[in-house]
Amino acid sequence: MARPPRGAVVEYERHDGLITYSLRVTAGGERHRVRLGTQEDGWTRARANRELEDVLARIRAGVWTPPVKAEDQQRPEAQTFHEFATAYLASRKGDLRESTLGDYRWRLSCHLLPFFAEHLVAEIDVKLVDAYRAHKVAEREHVKDMIKAGTPLIDARGCRVRPLGNESINKTLGLLATMLDVAVDHEILSANPARGRRRRLKAVRPRRPFLEADEVQSLLQAAELLDHDRVRPTERALWVKHLRDERGLTYIDIENDYNIPRGSAWYLYQRATRNRPVVLLRRTMIAVLVGSGLRVSEMCGLTWRDVNLDKRRLEVKDAKTPTGVREVELSPWVVDELRGYRAALGEVGVDAPVFPTAAGHHRDRNSVCEKIVKRAVVRADELRVAAGRAALPASITPHALRCTYISLLLESGHPLPYVMAQVGHADESTTLQIYARVMKRRPREAQHAAFDALIAGGAS
Repeated sequence: MARPPRGAVVEYERHDGLITYSLRVTAGGERHRVRLGTQEDGWTRARANRELEDVLARIRAGVWTPPVKAEDQQRPEAQTFHEFATAYLASRKGDLRESTLGDYRWRLSCHLLPFFAEHLVAEIDVKLVDAYRAHKVAEREHVKDMIKAGTPLIDARGCRVRPLGNESINKTLGLLATMLDVAVDHEILSANPARGRRRRLKAVRPRRPFLEADEVQSLLQAAELLDHDRVRPTERALWVKHLRDERGLTYIDIENDYNIPRGSAWYLYQRATRNRPVVLLRRTMIAVLVGSGLRVSEMCGLTWRDVNLDKRRLEVKDAKTPTGVREVELSPWVVDELRGYRAALGEVGVDAPVFPTAAGHHRDRNSVCEKIVKRAVVRADELRVAAGRAALPASITPHALRCTYISLLLESGHPLPYVMAQVGHADESTTLQIYARVMKRRPREAQHAAFDALIAGGAS
């Protein structure tokens, strides 16, 4: 009688501090080692344990294929996609920015590797690439269905899983094609199966909205109200203060009588009695995005060393493109916003982030979009609707505020080369697209009057 399969998770700490995970399993009297990946690839102890359970289940069912032996893995044609991808990333570390490498790791660990990891590179063909594309589309529809049902999926970081659009899926296919170009160069593949338009989904680039001047003011006002809400005590905090100060109850009494844990009651009381200064963090972030045209990642990376309020300039040292490394001239109102914000912060070091998190670290672009811009848009819509005005355009993001800055510069008569230098555009086509939309929105009363006068003259 054959022995039941056994296995264990093996952890190994590399010289660079990363933990590498693998499985050691025994099946059919033979021992096998299954390589999984590192923390950079998204592997954790819990995920490795789940993978071990899956491998043992497949062994018991008789459908498991042992991995290629180590001596065969030296041959390029026997290399798995996971091994190939790991070697590819290591070879690009010297010539890619860290943010680009981070994006590549996301495309690999969250999308490409879960599908292609165990496939040999030499076996990847057009059918497999098309199967991956269909898989991502089906996965997106499943995420949408779960959101519609009120039970959104949660990832390992505790964040809601968002459905991928066609453009994002195409980005993962673009990285796959770039990597397989190397396989073609090394003669592992005769042709690149991920190249060609037929491998891509139809993606229409969204038309980015931008705001009018009065809408910018509404957004700034909304952001300032949110800043005040951060320090304003909640009704629950005021109720705890009332119980403590007016009724003389202890924290234990509040816990027993009102089912508010004593630790929470203490925190709420401190919030109700603490007189914290208002720091206009949200308003200033919105002002910088609208008044400087920075990309959200550029704004997140700012330190006070990069900001010169006396000369009304800020320096972008780490940008998306070489053209993006630049000095941006600030208008007086943005300088005033930054001066007031810095004064409220108190003592800060020159290397401190301009817009830090609560822990004092640099913010990431997703938190700015979700927690700063979108919440300000919701509050601005409430204010405008209550005043009988139209709500802001849909899909206002940090990039839409960058487009707003470009549109306001163009509408106020700044020349195209200056606008491009301010926002770090290497290609004038992007700036010209916004310029064309600005021209369409300009009042045409004088032109219409002249047109009507010509028609009237022809009638006489």
